[in-house]
Amino acid sequence: ARYTLPYICPQSIQSGDGKRQQLERDYQSVGAFLISNVSAKLAEALFPSNRRMVRVDIKGEQRNKASSLDSALLAIETELVKIARANGGYAQLIECIQHLYVTGQCCLRRLTGGGYLVYGLNSFVTRRDSYGTVVDAVIREYIDYSQIPEDIRLSNNLKDTLKPWELYTRVQHIDGVVRVIQKLADRDAIIGSAEYPVKGCPFIFPTLHLSSGEHYARGEVETYAGDFQRLSNLSEAGVLYEVEALKVLHITR
Repeated sequence: ARYTLPYICPQSIQSGDGKRQQLERDYQSVGAFLISNVSAKLAEALFPSNRRMVRVDIKGEQRNKASSLDSALLAIETELVKIARANGGYAQLIECIQHLYVTGQCCLRRLTGGGYLVYGLNSFVTRRDSYGTVVDAVIREYIDYSQIPEDIRLSNNLKDTLKPWELYTRVQHIDGVVRVIQKLADRDAIIGSAEYPVKGCPFIFPTLHLSSGEHYARGEVETYAGDFQRLSNLSEAGVLYEVEALKVLHITR
């Protein structure tokens, strides 16, 4: 991430205090330019704004009898596109693609009212089976005191403080369903729990280059890490040369 977009995976540990993290940046910005351009172009290709990105159809013999349903199917497709772009969803999808190119994976969470939340590699862990399917995952995030249900506050004697509360969400695939449980750190309080069908789970863990038997994928940047390193060294040398060239030495006799 240092070669391209450092905020994708900062080296410092998140504290949830809302302060900006110190990022380790590179001497060149070519990597950031490349990732920003390719992610924007890929997002436009996958989720175009001037045509439908999904198609709802009826298969089999019923298709010949369904001409009267074409307008209804078109309305459904239009509504799906609108939901995908609601509440800044398109910008979050671009960020998801950036994570895939840089680190190879991310966690994408669909929100009920539309839009998404994107979690980087430093915010979740996963365990996959031999087919690459996530069987267990834990996501760490920080929430405000007001986001904790009132009954949980009273039963656990939680005080209203300015500090953020660390929340862990566990996503497990058990017997063909996905079980989601949320708990506060260092507390035995369950904030929420739910079960979803596999294809209806709001937590998605896309990958780019995932090898069989591995729990984590690799990004496209890793493929060109050697070229980025060489470019970084050349850029650093050029910057140091320019600094030395600007020095003015006053010589007196």
